[in-house]
Amino acid sequence: MAPSARSVLVLIVVITCSTTHNYFQPVQSMRFNSMNHKDTVNVLLQFKNSLQDPAGSLSSWSTSFSSSPCDWNGMLCDRHNDDDDVVVVGLNLSNMGLSTVEELPAAICGSKGLANLTHIDLSFNVMQGPFPYPFLQCTQLQYLNLSENFYVDSLPSQIHDLQALQVLDLSYNNFSGTIPEGFGELPQLRVLNLYANRLNSSLPAHLGRLQNLQYLRLAYNPFSQGPIPEELGNLTNLQFMWLSGCNLIGSIPASLGMLVKLENLDLSYNELTGSIPSDIFDLPNLYQLELYQNRLEGSIADNIGNLTAIVNLDLSENELSGVLPSTIANLHKLESLHLNRNKLSGSLPYGIALLPGLKDLSLFSNNFSGIIPPYLGHSSKFRVFDVASNHFTGPLPQYLCDGGELEVLVSMDNMFTGSIPESYGNCSKVQRMRMGSNMLNGHVPEAVWGLPAMYILELRDNHLEGTIAPSIGNAIHLSTLRLQNNFLSGALPPEIGKLLNLSVELSLSHNHFTGPLPKEIGNLEHLNTLSLAFNFFSDEIPQEIASCKQLVTLDLSHNYFTGTIPASLGSLPIITLIDLSFNSLTGRIPPSLLSMASKSSCSFNVSYNNLSGEVPSAFNATCFIGNVGICSDNLLGVRDCRKPSRLLEAMLAGMFAMAFTFLLLGLLILNKLHGPFIFKGFYKSQKRDSWNLISFQKVTFNEEDILDSLDEDNVIGSGSAGKVYRTVLKNGDIVAVKKLWNSNKQCAENEHGYGQGNHGINLLDHGFKAEIATLGKIRHKNIVKLLCYCTGKDTKLLVYEYMPNGSLGDLLHGRGQNCKPGFFLDWESRYKIAVGAAQGLTYLHHDCWPPIVHRDIKSNNILLDTDMNAHVADFSVARVMSLENSQNPTPINRQSSSMEEHQVMQNTSMATAENPNTVRCNIIEGTNQLSDDHHNTVIAKSLQVESSVLIQSSCIAGSYGYIAPGKPLHLQEL
Repeated sequence: MAPSARSVLVLIVVITCSTTHNYFQPVQSMRFNSMNHKDTVNVLLQFKNSLQDPAGSLSSWSTSFSSSPCDWNGMLCDRHNDDDDVVVVGLNLSNMGLSTVEELPAAICGSKGLANLTHIDLSFNVMQGPFPYPFLQCTQLQYLNLSENFYVDSLPSQIHDLQALQVLDLSYNNFSGTIPEGFGELPQLRVLNLYANRLNSSLPAHLGRLQNLQYLRLAYNPFSQGPIPEELGNLTNLQFMWLSGCNLIGSIPASLGMLVKLENLDLSYNELTGSIPSDIFDLPNLYQLELYQNRLEGSIADNIGNLTAIVNLDLSENELSGVLPSTIANLHKLESLHLNRNKLSGSLPYGIALLPGLKDLSLFSNNFSGIIPPYLGHSSKFRVFDVASNHFTGPLPQYLCDGGELEVLVSMDNMFTGSIPESYGNCSKVQRMRMGSNMLNGHVPEAVWGLPAMYILELRDNHLEGTIAPSIGNAIHLSTLRLQNNFLSGALPPEIGKLLNLSVELSLSHNHFTGPLPKEIGNLEHLNTLSLAFNFFSDEIPQEIASCKQLVTLDLSHNYFTGTIPASLGSLPIITLIDLSFNSLTGRIPPSLLSMASKSSCSFNVSYNNLSGEVPSAFNATCFIGNVGICSDNLLGVRDCRKPSRLLEAMLAGMFAMAFTFLLLGLLILNKLHGPFIFKGFYKSQKRDSWNLISFQKVTFNEEDILDSLDEDNVIGSGSAGKVYRTVLKNGDIVAVKKLWNSNKQCAENEHGYGQGNHGINLLDHGFKAEIATLGKIRHKNIVKLLCYCTGKDTKLLVYEYMPNGSLGDLLHGRGQNCKPGFFLDWESRYKIAVGAAQGLTYLHHDCWPPIVHRDIKSNNILLDTDMNAHVADFSVARVMSLENSQNPTPINRQSSSMEEHQVMQNTSMATAENPNTVRCNIIEGTNQLSDDHHNTVIAKSLQVESSVLIQSSCIAGSYGYIAPGKPLHLQEL
């Protein structure tokens, strides 16, 4: 449900409950005849004794406190008929922490009990067991609210005994089975709330007999797959229908168009197909229509303009096509329009700019084209404007900030031209401004640099010029600044050091920046990535960079830096990549930085400078070449530190030849005497010499430490991508090593030169390594760290941090002590795991560049550390394996890369993309259930950073038997 929809829903629930609470008011001033009603007192005291009251909410229920129950907490009293006698008519015991100790008194509403009871509210307590059947004797009952408890088993078939019932709320419990026939035989019923239970039969048609029903809420139950009953069209008094997440299939029945009083229709999170019935658009009172995350197709009918009362319209994440009808301009009350992730095309109707109340426009990931209506935002106070990943052209709309309320401005991955409007400097509340990958030019308005509420500014891949204004120091909440691939110039202002919250990325690469780096850059203590490559920065590298203790990647390559390398860079605790290549640095390499170098990777690259001194021969030569003053004993491409005479060289060569001859003879003799084991060991050693290790973290092991542990006894898992080993290193640390299956070997050998082309360069291998390099740069607390990558002739190994608690799937579906699956995971742990997994996926989708789609999200790919924190794993396997199996890998250029973020979300098949609903259901239910026909193909709106998420039906349904259940579940803002 969209955020606005959720707000409306909560408001309706509150209004409904508060209205019903006012049906009966406590009557304190009337005299209660205790002599005539001692039976009532006795029944109430029996009722109290059947409950556990840890908070003492019922402490006033005592004759010592008052002889009149009307003075007791939670009592509702009224006159009986027209005489002066006062009777108890209601029990308002909501949210008192009450729980069941024993069965309720059987005669609670008998002739000597509370025969006049019309109102019972036990909501928001800890009541357990089956439905309290003694309440069915209360034939005068009009209001029964047992929501937000832990009731289990089936719904009562005798519910039809309560013929006066008007409001029945059993939501957020663990009721299961069917909705009995008797629920269709309550002639006075106006409100039926059964949402968030475990009801698993089909949606019953007999509910269509409730002629007076106004509110029907059945959402988030795991109903068996089936259509929406046509009979629901008979509920002509219905105002609110909420069937979200009910496992519905088939088309939307046209009979719903007869519900002329309907104000809110929510059929989201189902698998409905076909087109949207045009009759739906003729409902005169409909103010909210939620059909998102289905499989609806076809075009949007022109009579959508008849929804003159509509406020929130969400048709997103379907397969709708065609153009947006011009009649959309008739919706003068429209505030929120979500059409994202469809196949809509054409230009936006000009009249959409004239809608006076439009605040939220989300059109991303479609095929819209043409210009944005120029007056958009002039007539309304926009809050969200997201048109990313379309084909829009022309200038950006200049009036979006006129209302002063804009928080989200996302227009990336289009073909917008012209300059950034000066008026965008008035967007004082904007938090995310993402205009990357367009064709924008000119200067960035000075006020835009310093927007005070902004935490993401992304202007990458445009043709922008000019300087970064000193006003950037006012953007104190900025965490991400992406300006790469433009024509920006000038010096980096010292005010950049005021961005103390800059923690994710500062990327200025491929621009024309000049001058020295300001020492204030050392104030960015939380910065993760600093990329300044391919500019014209000069002078010395400031020592203050070493104060950026959270730096993981430092790329200053392809500039004009001079002076020596600051030795303090070696004190950066978690740095994994330092690239200082192609500068004019002099002096010796600090020993503290040499420890970063390795034979197989270039995690420390100082090539093509003017450095001097000796470097160990065990390092990768490509990281040091191009420095005339650097020497090594035996490093290819680097000057040899030794200068022996020719005579000495000849003598040494002769000695080595003679020694080798004797060694070979000795080995032949030993092999003859003791078998070929020596040659086997020699061969094994030779194989190890051919291994290369590329690290992405600061590691304390080498390839031999890894290879020594690749023993079948250490295997902890095997799947379609490879085999996983638990490896204990020499220092006692434990890592997980995934050995990828070599599915491409045979295919490669069939090619000339074993797949080698282009003079020995393996394009396949280069694509694989580039992909791995991208994955190795990912840093997030909820994503398993890729420590390094190890490759041999025919084998590829991925080394990850080890998760001692295994996968979520192991815990949820394991066996032990006759427990049901998932029994031992309490609610807090499941909630913590769900939030962590969602945050990890959100990072992959929205904060990585290029963005990454997992392709195989499931409980087995969520690993748990010692503190039961969730870590998303194997997000690289599908992509990596596809690279290996590809015959024709396509190189990624700047243009294609810059369009990737939203295209990858648009073009990836929903059946193979992220499926967080499946994981949430596994977490909460403890089941391992995957249904056919795209049951789990929805991509949760929780992956949008700006939305909080009401958990889907199949998650809540079927879960509360094993966890601390019953409370409304909203994932926190991610």
